[in-house]
Amino acid sequence: MSDLWSQVKKLFGQAEQSSRQQPVTHTLIERSPEDQIFKETYLQSLKHFRFKDWIKDQYQLSRNKGEGLDDGIDFLNTRSSKGFVLHLWDGKFARKESQAIFDHFKDQVLSLGYRSYLSDSKSYSQGQWTEELERHYLKPPMRREEVERDLMDQHFGNINIELLFRNTKPWQLKLSATTYSDRSY
Repeated sequence: MSDLWSQVKKLFGQAEQSSRQQPVTHTLIERSPEDQIFKETYLQSLKHFRFKDWIKDQYQLSRNKGEGLDDGIDFLNTRSSKGFVLHLWDGKFARKESQAIFDHFKDQVLSLGYRSYLSDSKSYSQGQWTEELERHYLKPPMRREEVERDLMDQHFGNINIELLFRNTKPWQLKLSATTYSDRSY
């Protein structure tokens, strides 16, 4: 029994010492058939259609000097990185809904010919809360003729989609495209 107790104490110690770089758990994302059914149902819902319209409206506002932008979204616009961050802490989205949106963004990028490089999940301690970070990392397609020429079209660059939970509640969803400036692109 004391051996079990020491293992439990060790596990809690590891959790307290964890970070994004050294998570307590690190696994590949695998959705169940029930998750897939939920996603398909959610994507046909009125709530999802309203959400898509809201994102389109917010994007148009951001192009108009950002006047009237909702606090629930920020747009990223640097020389090498473009994208947006959705702030989900207001509780408008349940865990399954945010995961459906997250996975839908991945599906949309895959439909552009991108390839999935990694889909993983990490859990770690972050001060007063526990964070779980789900991530889809996608790369542009590699065409044989581009590889042979040693010059590749990076399309929008590498795409990183991150869904952050704090204490199991959806907190933030980020989609960013990062381009590179070197001799290969």
